[in-house]
Amino acid sequence: MSKTQAGSKLLQKNLRKGHPSVIKDIIEGLATELPEIMCNMYGNYLCSAAFQSCSALQRLRLLETTSSNFCLIAKDKWGTHALQVLLSLVCTSEEQSVLCRLLEEYIVELSCDPHGTHVVQRALLSFGTPCPDVLLQEMSKSLASVAHNPHGLCVLKRCICQTQPGVSQQRLLHEMTVQALDLVQSPYGNYVIQHALEEWGGDVCRPIMQALRGKLSQLGLQKFSSNVVELVLQMAPPQVQARFVEELSSKENVSMLLSSVYGMHVAHQLLKVVRPELRVVLEGICSASLRGSRNQRLREKWEGILSGDAPSPVSPSGVSACCGLDEDVQSAMPGIHGDPSADATCSPVTNTGRTRRRRGGRGVSGPAGSHRLGLPETGGRGVLTPGLLMTSET
Repeated sequence: MSKTQAGSKLLQKNLRKGHPSVIKDIIEGLATELPEIMCNMYGNYLCSAAFQSCSALQRLRLLETTSSNFCLIAKDKWGTHALQVLLSLVCTSEEQSVLCRLLEEYIVELSCDPHGTHVVQRALLSFGTPCPDVLLQEMSKSLASVAHNPHGLCVLKRCICQTQPGVSQQRLLHEMTVQALDLVQSPYGNYVIQHALEEWGGDVCRPIMQALRGKLSQLGLQKFSSNVVELVLQMAPPQVQARFVEELSSKENVSMLLSSVYGMHVAHQLLKVVRPELRVVLEGICSASLRGSRNQRLREKWEGILSGDAPSPVSPSGVSACCGLDEDVQSAMPGIHGDPSADATCSPVTNTGRTRRRRGGRGVSGPAGSHRLGLPETGGRGVLTPGLLMTSET
């Protein structure tokens, strides 16, 4: 019955009536073939409704039933939604213990899967803060492969948000420091570094900043790493910031930055953080460099900046809702889906977004990313999407 449209609707209707004996019979029937039913086009909606009707003991039993097929369910296009509903209800220590054991084995594999990534993020939200040390340890071991993956990036950002000062944070910070130069130049990895800076602060991330010292001018010329350089200049502790300003303020480096569309933004950030007397010197270097430039548009922008008549140069750019990525590095995520048992139809939401600077800004937080449901990273409600459960009208 659960694998047919009419049967799924009928069973959901009986669940909604809430009679304990009926709920018990349905849950016991589901438990016999739960993994297969969760991955069914119609059965996954019945499972989602049943999970929200069970007791803590029944939910623990169902969670244990999925353990032998946990990875397959999480990566299935239907099973992932039912599993996310189940994990969103996890609250007891026994349930968290079972879930932690399952994730320890599959967290890296699922983090890089387009469906599995949502399961991992939903599970991390169920654990709350701090994130279990055993899971952070697994992520630290595979930081390189996860950080360079668009789906893994979202999981890493969730881990950073839910990490508190201690051994786990230091382990993750150490791995990020070792691979800092590689990460900041990656189309995905640079967002890991930026998110750590924003969440943990400049003092905690001092080792990452030190790893970039001596390479700031080269990194400031590149599309992705220039974002990191700007943020470092803004958030570095005073002593570190002074050394970075000194490194970038030479005539050769300023001229080099002004020759690049990305370095131009770094140079503008440099003017914001220097002392007033040094700003005057830098403005003179900029003016001298621009007089010899053949790029008229660049000269006009900088003349406006130096005269104070124009804000920081920006250009429209699409922003990915899931993790603030550029349009050219976005990757498809599972969209909103309707419940076929209820004859519901839902179209994917169009990303109108805000216009940001040339490569999508730094990060994801804010209203621009809030319309994408199904992704805990954006603070949405996971898979609890329109059409998930049968409504009373049907």
